[in-house]
Amino acid sequence: MDFDLEVILCDYSIHKNPFQMNMSKGTDSYIFRFQAEGSSQVVLESGAYQLYPGDLLLLRPGDLYDLRINMGSNGSGTSADYYVFCNGTWLDRWWGQVKRPQLSRVSDEGRLRELWHQLVLEKRRLDGGSTELKVTLLQALCYLIDRAVSEVSEPSSISAYHALRIKHYLESYATSSIELEQIAKHVGLSMSRVMGVFKQEYGMSILQYVHKLRLSLAMDLMKSSPMTLEQIAEASGFGSYTYFNRIFRNFYEVSPGTYRKGLYD
Repeated sequence: MDFDLEVILCDYSIHKNPFQMNMSKGTDSYIFRFQAEGSSQVVLESGAYQLYPGDLLLLRPGDLYDLRINMGSNGSGTSADYYVFCNGTWLDRWWGQVKRPQLSRVSDEGRLRELWHQLVLEKRRLDGGSTELKVTLLQALCYLIDRAVSEVSEPSSISAYHALRIKHYLESYATSSIELEQIAKHVGLSMSRVMGVFKQEYGMSILQYVHKLRLSLAMDLMKSSPMTLEQIAEASGFGSYTYFNRIFRNFYEVSPGTYRKGLYD
């Protein structure tokens, strides 16, 4: 384990009053900041920007950083963000691998929040937390940031961006009951628009993609677990063996039982 990696500060910050952090002479560490709620303003060497939920800021040592949170003339509103200040040679190597934008709008914010939250909880421990666990979580966060940034740079239109957010939602809840109304609420689109942008971008319906996700999990379970087919149907999100069997046959033209038997013959 490479312990030449230090988590200096890490937390979830809620601002209900005006706030400013000015590092006009440059930062002393790497700073990653994710706008979770509300808005804020940041001044970088490239200009001034307004940040909204989903905006991810990545700074390296020496970068200009002036963060300002204004609550409006009446003082109402809340701004919240995840942040981490960190240093180390591992980060130097990671940062040098590819060119990273200082500011990105990421679509896979749920997974970032979850992992960042775990790092925050470990750092908050009275004993400072496990160094090995903090290093592991920070490294995982860096790799997840890379994926989120690379995926959001690929969409060529706002429709493609929405389709990517829908895809991430389906992957997160594939084994649960998925309602079109909840997807629409998550991405801020009408239900008909949700179906249209996803089909346009990926060439299949939302239901077809969910079936593929569930079948992939079911096949892994058939290969590596002693679970019954009824249990696998439930665990992979199909609910019942009858439904699982019908969808499996539609995709592979063989029953789950026959497929599983063939794995061991």
